[in-house]
Amino acid sequence: MENISNLQDSNGLQQQQQPQQQSQQQNRRPGKLLVISNRLPISISRDAETGKWKSGGMSSGGLVAALSGIPRDSFIWIGWTGANVPKEEEDQVTKLLEDEGCAPVFFVK
Repeated sequence: MENISNLQDSNGLQQQQQPQQQSQQQNRRPGKLLVISNRLPISISRDAETGKWKSGGMSSGGLVAALSGIPRDSFIWIGWTGANVPKEEEDQVTKLLEDEGCAPVFFVK
């Protein structure tokens, strides 16, 4: 005999859910939160000695503070780096920021 559970919808009406649907819902992994903003939460700058890009740590701001309690691997932050990155160095900066959960957007002057 099939195991069918009863659920109530927002109107209090009973709904039946088949075992296959239950299994699919239990196996779902939570998705990632996409944060899209003008600036990334991390500043970048050039290292004076090597000339390579480096992370300067977390920027200040309300949205950065609000999300500080959420695990870094649960969201992807999309935005501008705050720096003018030459086209030939975009891959380097992208790799640097991927480790921080960020996806940079580059602008052309």
